[in-house]
Amino acid sequence: MCIGHTAPADAACYDPREVIRQTKNPRNTTIMTVMHRGLWLSNDNRLPENSIGAALAADQTCIPGIELDVRLTKDRVPVLMHDATYGRLTDVFRQEPGNTGNPNKFYPDEPNPTGYNPKVVDLNWVDNDEKGNPATDKGARFLKLLDNPNSSNRSDTGNVTNYYVESVKTFYDQYLDNRMSTVVFFHIVDPAATEYVLQEIYKDQRDYNQGYGARLRAAEFTIIKFPAWSFPTPDEYRETLRKAKKAAGVDESAPDPLAYPYYGPQTLQELIDNTKNKTIGKITDPYTQSIELWIKAEDVRIGVELNVKDPAHLLQPEYERAKGKVALGSLHAVPDYPRVHPGTSPGYRIPHVKEGTKGQTIAAKDGFYIGSIGACCYELSDKLTGGDKIDRRLDVNFIVGTDKGKPTNTIITTDDEDAVAQAIAKTHGRSALWPYSPLLRTVLAFDYQMKPYHSIIRDNGKVVTATIGSTPLTWQTDSNSSSAAFSQFNGQGYLFFERAGSNYHELLFKNFNGSTMSDGEWALSPGQNLYSRGRPAIATSDGYLHYFGNNFNVLETLTLGRLGYWGQLSRGRTLGHGGLRAEVKPVQTGYKIGGSPAASAFGGSVVVLFKDFENRLLYSLYDGYQMRVPWAVKIGAKHAVAQLVRGTEFTSIPFNGRLFVFLSGFQFAEESIMCMTFNGTGWSELTWVPNTTSYGLPAVAIERSHIVLYTRSADGKNRLMHNSLSFPDGQAPSCNGEWSGNSEVPGPVLLHTAPVALQ
Repeated sequence: MCIGHTAPADAACYDPREVIRQTKNPRNTTIMTVMHRGLWLSNDNRLPENSIGAALAADQTCIPGIELDVRLTKDRVPVLMHDATYGRLTDVFRQEPGNTGNPNKFYPDEPNPTGYNPKVVDLNWVDNDEKGNPATDKGARFLKLLDNPNSSNRSDTGNVTNYYVESVKTFYDQYLDNRMSTVVFFHIVDPAATEYVLQEIYKDQRDYNQGYGARLRAAEFTIIKFPAWSFPTPDEYRETLRKAKKAAGVDESAPDPLAYPYYGPQTLQELIDNTKNKTIGKITDPYTQSIELWIKAEDVRIGVELNVKDPAHLLQPEYERAKGKVALGSLHAVPDYPRVHPGTSPGYRIPHVKEGTKGQTIAAKDGFYIGSIGACCYELSDKLTGGDKIDRRLDVNFIVGTDKGKPTNTIITTDDEDAVAQAIAKTHGRSALWPYSPLLRTVLAFDYQMKPYHSIIRDNGKVVTATIGSTPLTWQTDSNSSSAAFSQFNGQGYLFFERAGSNYHELLFKNFNGSTMSDGEWALSPGQNLYSRGRPAIATSDGYLHYFGNNFNVLETLTLGRLGYWGQLSRGRTLGHGGLRAEVKPVQTGYKIGGSPAASAFGGSVVVLFKDFENRLLYSLYDGYQMRVPWAVKIGAKHAVAQLVRGTEFTSIPFNGRLFVFLSGFQFAEESIMCMTFNGTGWSELTWVPNTTSYGLPAVAIERSHIVLYTRSADGKNRLMHNSLSFPDGQAPSCNGEWSGNSEVPGPVLLHTAPVALQ
């Protein structure tokens, strides 16, 4: 459990502009933790490096920054990938030319690794088929990530997940749809990618605040990190910004992403050897001149990373000269091998991949994968240059500093956030960890005239304001449950609901920007039979907003709608041009559907939950193209099938590597709520939510380190109630965390329906 920053998804933990503004201040003593490749390992959760899942996990736990590696494909698309090759981290072996069903995997842990391991720069983002059209299965965009590197001699060989390789553009789409708020450091591993990354940033002029507060653009929460030799001076970086703006066709006044140049002992020779280094020229102290120029460039940089390895040698004097003039950072070096192979015995040894070391081994606990080919492994002492005798970046206390109140670095990039947070708290106090900004959460409900109103909730139930809507919704609802669902998609808020006619239930939507609701309401794809009985299930994944409903006109079958903006490219398919439209089709599950489904994006797929006519709870996985054959939800140690009763409803929400499912109307206690979790392979026991009752389904939201339930009180008073689930330091997320207990949220009117929480 990340003890330093504990809070989850969809929670706007920070204003990223404020984080950047304060971090730039050289007198700042609050330490900004930056998760290296995202939060890809936490507790027993293992997510692919540089995946949207790892980025979301960091955002869910309110870590203020993430560092994602960027390389360039053959067709010049910047993608998120650490290694120069695909073999260690993806299922690229499935695309091997001439593959006849016996894929040639790349196993990096072999002494002399072989297998299909193409370079990132040698594959296109998307290939063309034999007719010259974009293929639907070839190219980097269709590569799935592994939850762990392949290993030929261990039992924890990496599994293929449903997380894809992301481009910079698709990452920004996901950042927007999930309302993330962490600062993004793009580490430009391949300098050729810099201008293309900048062009994507400048082309993206969407409002990432989505109407909540001042406009926020991608450039304002993105940092460009690069080795200093690629831009030895700020003027060279400024010139690249200018060219990228021109290529993107944006005005010169558009905001720029700040730079974060980094230096290591090896940078000295690289600066001298770099033939493009015309600004500095032939000098004897390129460190001093380059660093001094970047220190003065407050307009285009957040800080400078000085990777001091040996405090008795090369970089320490430069650090001393820079301290107090600029925000300083460092990489906390954490060996890869024990992270991706937890439980490795202390004496275990692995091949040493270094010239002149054939047949030799190193301790597994010291092993790092080689970024150029993905092979295992080298140790930090292999990289000592410039007279350094030791690399102390393994020592978290060296990185954090031991002088109380005077941190050595205020930007720390790490793979082990727990270790950094503990060291900070021990030496400098928890006040040195980044504080959260005030969070506003909107809860939508309806009065007895079906007029919508919303309450603005600040941090765990304190109401700031409440306003009343003026226009009733003409929709179908029963006495308890709201038939509405809310989702953010492509920078817009949509409230989906059903309207019943004489022989139909039609799915409609209204726009909602967090404070006002549109007067009009629109049918989705008229004439396409987009029916919905009960509450629609909405999930955003893979560049689409997916709709799942109970199509009562077709024998109670599950209906799938793929909602998208025409003109937006998504995984190889172009959707024409126009407004919001839907592709609709029934899903053949083999079961008749009873009641409303639930859906959440989780683990790279959409998990869809529904009841059959025998009131059994089933689930299926949808990967954006096809729905898997459903499985019965088997709960607990005895693996009993979850047998529900008529009227049971359920909703789901992902949090920190678990899918939480809440059920109401369960068995004989119809007004109680139960909870269970899904980890991607199995389900937990069902447990009661203590001291909580509800008329209808609870609205579930994420606030800080809490999962929050908003309910319609079951005491006849029809008030908006609030209960939250939190997890003590070190406790993995589960339904058995600490519940706060039910409390009333003051509101102006009585509720006629269950509330809807706006994510």
